[in-house]
Parts: sequence; C-alpha cells; structure tokens
Amino acid sequence: MSRGSASVAGAVIIASLVLARSPAAADDASELRAAEREYQAGFKALEAGDCPTALAHYQRSYALAPRPRTLFNMAVCQEELGQSAAAWRSYQDFLRDAEPRDAAIVERARTRLDLLRARLRGRAFVDSTPSGASVYVDGDQRPRGTTPLALVLTPGTHRIRVVAGDGPVVERALEIDPDGVATLSVEMAAPASITIEVEPADAHIRPAVGAPARGRFHAEVATGRHVFAVSRDGYATREVAIDAAPGRAHTERIVLQPLDTPARVRVVSAPDARVALDRVPLTLSMRDVPGGTHEVSVERPGHHGYRGSLAVAAGEDVTVTVELSPRRSRTLAWGLTGAGAGALTAGGVIGVLALRDVTSPVSADHDRGKSRALVADALIVAGAVALYAAWRTSRPAGAAVTIERRPRTP
Repeated sequence: MSRGSASVAGAVIIASLVLARSPAAADDASELRAAEREYQAGFKALEAGDCPTALAHYQRSYALAPRPRTLFNMAVCQEELGQSAAAWRSYQDFLRDAEPRDAAIVERARTRLDLLRARLRGRAFVDSTPSGASVYVDGDQRPRGTTPLALVLTPGTHRIRVVAGDGPVVERALEIDPDGVATLSVEMAAPASITIEVEPADAHIRPAVGAPARGRFHAEVATGRHVFAVSRDGYATREVAIDAAPGRAHTERIVLQPLDTPARVRVVSAPDARVALDRVPLTLSMRDVPGGTHEVSVERPGHHGYRGSLAVAAGEDVTVTVELSPRRSRTLAWGLTGAGAGALTAGGVIGVLALRDVTSPVSADHDRGKSRALVADALIVAGAVALYAAWRTSRPAGAAVTIERRPRTP
C-alpha cells in the first residue's frame, strides 16, 4: 500500500469502528447484514491497498443501506483514485446527511472540500434577454463581461448579478459542480428611452439626474418619472416631466417662448354674458396679456356671477369656458322660510299644550295630550324640511369652469 493509501486507510478505519457501534438505519435485516458485509469487505480491500475494489464495496453497501459515513469512505477512496469531481460530490452529500455524532468527521470533510475547491473548476453560462447586460460574480466591483458570457468558477454556490445599464438588476444563486456546466438565463425588462428636441436648437437641457445636453437629449433610462429643465437666455424656462415605461421610446419636442411674448386669453360664456378680464370688458374673442396672474369675471342676467384668478405663462394660449348657474326664485325662498317658521312655531305651541295634557290625571286629557304630541312632532319636522329647502333655494350654485392651455408656436 502506498503512503497515500495508508493515509486513506487510517481515515476509513476510524469511520469503520464507529460505524460498527452505530444503530442500523435499514428496516430489512437481511439488507442490513449484506450492507455490513460489503462495508467490511471494502475496509479489508483498502487495508490491502486495493482502492478500486474498496470503492466498489462501499458503493454497494451504500446502495443497500444509505448511511452518511459510508459516503465519507467513498469520498476518501475517490480522492485517492484521482476522481476529484466524484469525491467533491460525495463529500457534499455526506455533509448534507451527516448526523450530530459525525461532528469530527464533518470537520475533516470540510477541510478536504476546501482543498478540492482550490484545484477544481466548473463552468457556467449566463445569458439574458435582451443581451449585453453586465455580469458580476460574488460582489465583484467590476463585471466579468457582458451576456452571453461563459465563466470558469470554483465549485460551490456563487451569487450572480446581472445588470442592464441603468435599468433593472437581477441577482441569482448559481450552484457550480466540478466538471459540469451550470446555466443561467434571465429576462431583463427592456430599458426605456427618452428623446428631447428643443427650439431654439441651442437651448440647454438639464435632467434632474445625469449629464446635461444642448439642443437634443437622448438616453436609455430606468423606468419611472424623469424631470428636465429646458432653458436659454432671453426665453422662459420650461420644466418637463416624463414617466418612462419599460421598453417604450418617449419623444418630446419643446418650444421655448421669448420672455416678451404675451399670453393670449379667451373667455367663452353665454352670448348675453358680460365678460371682464382684469376688470376691463372683454369685447373681442381673445386678448393678449403678459404672463402672470389675471382676474376673470363673468356676469349674466338671472344667473349667479363668477370671479376667479387665472395664472398664464408667456406665449401660452388659454381658453376659459364658464357656465353660470341660474338664480332661483326669491319669492319661493321667502315662502318656504315663512312656512317653515310658522310650522316650527305652531309645533312648539302644540307641544307645550301636549305636555300639559299628558301630565293631567284625567284620562281624557292624557289621551288628548298624546294626539297633540304627534301633531307637534309632525309640524316641527315639516318646518325643518321647509327651512332646509329655503336654504337650498337661496344658496348660490358654483359656476362650471373649464381651462384649456396650449403653448403657442412662434
């Protein structure tokens, strides 16, 4: 037996002696005895320096009674025979199935795995849709390459991170087996793109995050909201917000307005309405005004009036549509108010009489008091309803206002 075989035999002897004392793991007594015979035959073959025969006996023993320590002996024999990949897998299987009483052997198995890991290699193939994503392994600061990518890695579990530019990040655990090929294919959400063209062509485009551009901006971006400021000396600055959707190309054309370009305001209402802009009657369909806040008022006979403020930007066309609500009859409101007050007063008087009657010891007075109480309740309810109706009738209804804005192209 060689020096290496002798060291292997020493490792197996300890496992064999402990195994002989361990309780049987198989239910069938005959299979258990056969497994023990194969196990002892393997031990004797190993003592004689015959590792191939010993491994064959251990494999048959494990097939009859799958005991963790048999796996350990198989791994030792496989390592001695130069079957490093098979030894790696047997050590891994042993660690997976090891029992608490195997603590000492577990440490030896881990040591052997560390030594095997240093010289064994497995292969991995990483791909993504779309391709061209960067691939990072186990916290690398720099990518190993872009998909599709073939990697050579040590055995064991590795964290693979796939990054598509500024877009999504996908992270997966990949188990590398010696002499094997592990594959990983990930679906990456297609990035969005934003293109902004401006007029004048030398205007500056400044994104909230990232490098500015001049005249034209184009980039692939992450999904979500992106905000840009477009500016040029002598022109009003515009702010643009674009909600980027996955895989969608967003194109925006921005026309800046000179600071001295007026806004145009048009107020649409009924033909007989009196319209005023900044308290000046609006006789034409549209008026030029400077950018800022202006006052719009609309009055119409028989309707409630409207007065509100309107903010406009330079170079903007604004159309304000106002629909006034008609005034309700004052006579009806006063009539309902009088009826409600009278009903409440009558209900109160009858309620006092009813209270007096129901406290009378005379039975006839008591019955009359209950009838009067019902009448009083009805009058009070009717009075409250009439007053509410009067309030609703006299209450002015708000005007319906619609504002449409459109930037004007010079």
